[in-house]
Amino acid sequence: MRTGDVDQFLDTQKTLSGVPRWQAGSRGNQFRIVWPLLIRGIAPIDGPRLEVVYAANAPHLRLSVSLNLPPVIIRADIDPTGVHTNKKPLKPNIPREIRGNNCHLWSDNRPAKAGSAVPVSLGVARPLPAEYANWPAALHWVCAQGHIMLHDAAVPPLPPRSTLL
Repeated sequence: MRTGDVDQFLDTQKTLSGVPRWQAGSRGNQFRIVWPLLIRGIAPIDGPRLEVVYAANAPHLRLSVSLNLPPVIIRADIDPTGVHTNKKPLKPNIPREIRGNNCHLWSDNRPAKAGSAVPVSLGVARPLPAEYANWPAALHWVCAQGHIMLHDAAVPPLPPRSTLL
């Protein structure tokens, strides 16, 4: 996959397919949603999807919402105690280190050379604006960045929080 493929994908209007359901994640007290995308009314097999990972046992709200083509091309991370260190040459308005909630935009991670291969991970982040540091605002933010239509009625509530003792 090349940068132009991601650019074209992002410019295309998309909708979410089906009803999202929280499922058990890969770790204890972790929940996930994998929500396929429709492009022109079609859901490609093993295609693009919205993914949400929620840590129900965290002492504070901790979740990640990502647009996965694959690979992941946009992500919002809500974790007030998290730390992200940016690794590549930075634009002037992007800090070297972010403490707290952050977001990964395609525009910050897109290789500068046209036609380049798409990076397998999003190494550059910036602080997530405070108004998006909650559920469902983070979901709305990712959908807006990825041109995904989202109806408020489709947003599932978070599973109950629990804390391991």
